[in-house]
Amino acid sequence: MSLNLEILDKLLSILQEYEDTGKIVVDQTVRGHIERTVRIPITVASENQLLSHPFILREYGNLLVHRIGFHAIGQDRDRKVRDVIWGREEEDVYFRVRRFRPQEGYYYGLPFVNSTAAYTFWSEEPVLITVLSKQWKNELLMKSELGWLSRPEVKMLASLAFSIPTTHGPTSYFQFSDEVYDIPASVVSGGQSILDDSTIQQIHNVVNILRRMKLSDSWGFQKVFGEASPFGFGTQDIKPELTKRFYQNFNLHDELTLRTSFLLLKAATLWRQAGFIFGEEATGNLFFALEGCLHLIHRRIFGNSQFRIDPIMTHIEQVFAEKLGYPESLEYAYEKRVQLVHPITKNDLTWLPSLMADDFFENYGMAVDLLFYAITGEKLPDESS
Repeated sequence: MSLNLEILDKLLSILQEYEDTGKIVVDQTVRGHIERTVRIPITVASENQLLSHPFILREYGNLLVHRIGFHAIGQDRDRKVRDVIWGREEEDVYFRVRRFRPQEGYYYGLPFVNSTAAYTFWSEEPVLITVLSKQWKNELLMKSELGWLSRPEVKMLASLAFSIPTTHGPTSYFQFSDEVYDIPASVVSGGQSILDDSTIQQIHNVVNILRRMKLSDSWGFQKVFGEASPFGFGTQDIKPELTKRFYQNFNLHDELTLRTSFLLLKAATLWRQAGFIFGEEATGNLFFALEGCLHLIHRRIFGNSQFRIDPIMTHIEQVFAEKLGYPESLEYAYEKRVQLVHPITKNDLTWLPSLMADDFFENYGMAVDLLFYAITGEKLPDESS
């Protein structure tokens, strides 16, 4: 029997005893195996306890199964793995931790922290932590196998990205890494769903252990960054009170707000891909977001009545009188969107749609203006103010 199989057997017995008695008694052989894998300095007592926590033990069990190969563990172990590692009932609250990549990225340069979400920095690396309910976690699993952001993540990232006036394109380009961790609140806060300094530090400790597990078995896993790839940050134009205002007015239960914000976030992410190869997709997402902005403004002004474009254009022209040409720009964006959505149009058939960089940059600033107004009922100040 290989050492990994021997450790897996002992780990499954420990977890089964925990299921039966509620007590964890970690064999020193198992503990030593984990310590040699994660190679982490134990600086405080809580970190020492984490290595024996059922959540960490299950994650280590997953690592062992992956190392051994699921086909090679045998039927009996298969059943036990499904029971005590994969068969756990979902907890009510999680903390989702999302990390970013420095390549092609540019990031909001100030921390923004409240009791339900935190955009903060670990050794000059931006990190997003959000409180994620079981309902919203399951929503992601049920609706799509794609890597959607969760509702709280969209809310926080939109607040950071769309509360800064701009006439020259995105002020933040969020580039997402493969590292996303859903940590049960019971692991770090006794089940409380409040983010504070102590909880954030405990989350950091857990992520450090989980990340070292991944690095020890890095199939399909990309490191976030190396010494030659620092993160870039912008700070000069940030007004935290505007970020806070956007965040407070953002309704997590509003599907249209979420969809519009998600589209505009993706537009910036796609634009900065190497070679601008996804510039068409970035501009398309931007045009879709502009349509969402129009519907959001219509709802703010006219309630849930049937959508009509003419009064919305008139309203936008009045509210943004100093922004010359917004109605004309919106009509132009709609025509361009038709070219991107349909491979054949009445007036054009070409494999290369006619797009310029300004189609993205100029319309992006307008989209940020419209979305901030749609969410808060207020206008962003001029970029120079």
